[in-house]
Amino acid sequence: MDRLLSIAGVLASFLAQGYCTEGEVALNENLYPKNPNQLEAPEAPPYIADEDKIVIPCTKGIVIIGEPSQFHSGGVSGVEGIRFIDLKVPGNQEEFRSRLYFKYINKPLTFGDIRKLKQEIVTYYRSEHRPVMYVKIPEQKISDGTLQVIAVESLVGSISYSGNKHFKTEQLSRFVQLKEGGPIDDNRLAVDLDLMNRNPFRQTNVIFTPSDSALGVTDVEFVTNDRRPYRFYTGGENTGFEVTGYNRWFFGVNIGNLFRQDQVLDYQFTSGNSAHKFMAHTFRWVIPFPWRHNVELFGGYSRVHARILGTEIDTEGESEQISCRYEIPLPMRKSLVHEFSFGFDFKRTNNNIIPAGQPVIGSAANISQFIVGYNLGWETSWTRVSFTVEVFGSPGQLLPDESSEDYGSLRPGAKADYIYTRLAFVPIFHLPYGFSIVWKVRGQLASGSLLQSEQFGLGGFNSVRGYVDRTMSVDNAFLTNLELRSPSVSLSKLFLRKKRGDAFQLLGFVDWGFGRNYDTVSLTNNSNHLIGIGPGARYVIDPYLTARLDVGFQMHSLRFFDPFHYRAHFNFVLSY
Repeated sequence: MDRLLSIAGVLASFLAQGYCTEGEVALNENLYPKNPNQLEAPEAPPYIADEDKIVIPCTKGIVIIGEPSQFHSGGVSGVEGIRFIDLKVPGNQEEFRSRLYFKYINKPLTFGDIRKLKQEIVTYYRSEHRPVMYVKIPEQKISDGTLQVIAVESLVGSISYSGNKHFKTEQLSRFVQLKEGGPIDDNRLAVDLDLMNRNPFRQTNVIFTPSDSALGVTDVEFVTNDRRPYRFYTGGENTGFEVTGYNRWFFGVNIGNLFRQDQVLDYQFTSGNSAHKFMAHTFRWVIPFPWRHNVELFGGYSRVHARILGTEIDTEGESEQISCRYEIPLPMRKSLVHEFSFGFDFKRTNNNIIPAGQPVIGSAANISQFIVGYNLGWETSWTRVSFTVEVFGSPGQLLPDESSEDYGSLRPGAKADYIYTRLAFVPIFHLPYGFSIVWKVRGQLASGSLLQSEQFGLGGFNSVRGYVDRTMSVDNAFLTNLELRSPSVSLSKLFLRKKRGDAFQLLGFVDWGFGRNYDTVSLTNNSNHLIGIGPGARYVIDPYLTARLDVGFQMHSLRFFDPFHYRAHFNFVLSY
């Protein structure tokens, strides 16, 4: 079935146009959590000569004061242990108190210990997502072995917005949970920025500035870099089949602020060299809700006219799809963002075209399946990791043309009730001098024979390079891709001495895919594998051009599919 080629394959290509993926020069920042720029507390001073000098021979008490007016320069007495005065301690207050008690109480206190005490208070508040904390130990008289510490948690002063030209301030403020006079919670702020930056037409960051109004007050400014919320594009790639033509030409439009409600609508038309042989319409519509959930609708329609190789017999087939996903962001940390999703797919097709060129036209078959999924993005200073798991399942016939007999007309042995799971794990490692390693691991495990729209495709740019797209369509699959990428350079700066917002990158890759089908006809399993290696290049002129070229050489040849043992995979997108 040309189903994945004509709908899902085109959808994947369509959704990627202009939104850089891991395969492009620029990574999609929206896949990872956005952490607010922290207003750092003053760095601890370096070691000094009198750091070991004892200030208090035996520390009886430490008073941590949240209101500077409660400080007594003449000292305090009668305090034993750790006492908090006018200070809101987030998290487990007793655990924090015990930690300080065992480290400092009934022990000598040196200048070095005082420095560590200040840093420990700051570190604790940061661990509780309160990033801006002023800690000071003023000059004071030490009475009865008691030390006073002023610790002022900064509160939000003014909240302002700047740089947004195409999105109203009112739209941006809907994402912000901070309140004037409230605490600065960097975990909530990271959630706000992550949701705000999911719109591909803007990028927002935050700046903290000490307020002139009072000590312990921080002004928060959201700085946005946006562009007009619409985009037209056209381009081409070679992701087709021999019987419908290898080339694919497309044009489309992205709208990033539909109805001025931050909704995103995408549409693309795709055809082969001859629209009579192959054409497809695809769309995607993302609707954000005020309660921070999203609904995503996507789907399309395709039509193929194919001639059976070696004959004069022409065949015609159609495929349709409409899908819905409901996405629920889960509580996140500063370096981790994740979400849960569920949804439903409806698909209809009457054709099965494989790369070998023998189309199968059977009775029309409907697919009604439910989906649950989980997505995770995690980032550190040297790596980025994304993980996705999705479970697809159908309980059996729900609609007409959905019986196992209908499925069997397109693939012998396929049943209307099934379940399968797909996994994707993609770590990206940052190396010295701007190099990086990208490792993709993907796979699928199915309960039985599937229609080709639900099978895993091996071969092609998004799979094993060096082979025609979907050289193999399998029920169970394991796929790994390993890339070494060079630093990106500006060709315009290199040759024209003036940077034009471009980036060029080289890479080398090794792809390996293994697949196995359930063969209910012969009562045996059949399997095969593909291996491709080669170089690649990426070039971007932001936001007008993206281009890629990969040349894959087959290390395991399937002669009946491709007699040339290598294949170049290209894609280019021109946008305005």
